[in-house]
Amino acid sequence: MRELEELRAKSGGIQFGAPGAGAGLASPSGGGQDDAVARLERAKAMFDKGLISDAEYGALKARIVNTL
Repeated sequence: MRELEELRAKSGGIQFGAPGAGAGLASPSGGGQDDAVARLERAKAMFDKGLISDAEYGALKARIVNTL
């Protein structure tokens, strides 16, 4: 099961809610480093609440950091 979750996270097809609802986490918005910190904090909060898996959190974190 974990292997499937990791493959799904690596595919980059993570979407939350309606289209555009996850844009603050999943796509760069050009808001600079402060925006990246806020996006990382939201991703961590989602992970801590069990809303996303470890692999999904890692993929989101990598995507956000790569926008810096």
